[in-house]
Amino acid sequence: MKLGRNDPCHCGSGKKFKRCCMDNVSKQHAQVFDDAEAMLAMNPDLSIDELNAALQHKVQDRNNQPHPDFCGVTPTQMANWLYAPFAQLQWVTIKTPTDFSDSPVMRYLS
Repeated sequence: MKLGRNDPCHCGSGKKFKRCCMDNVSKQHAQVFDDAEAMLAMNPDLSIDELNAALQHKVQDRNNQPHPDFCGVTPTQMANWLYAPFAQLQWVTIKTPTDFSDSPVMRYLS
């Protein structure tokens, strides 16, 4: 199902998609188009299959960049951490900060 401009945004903000995440998606699409143009400019003899493979690799690299919402962990690393059996997480340590004033949840609870 395609998300329309006036539909509520899928991120849960309560805003319309066109006022929330649509601009981010448009920027990402523009970056992919710019990458394709740059690849074709450097090598105009690329076939469609070669261009598609190169773009898939570029998009995969972009999708595996560290994400600020995940504290600098890549989405792949976060998925591996979330779905790993508990026996494999012995090396994971979680440090609790002494000052919770920066945490919106803790400010709300207090």
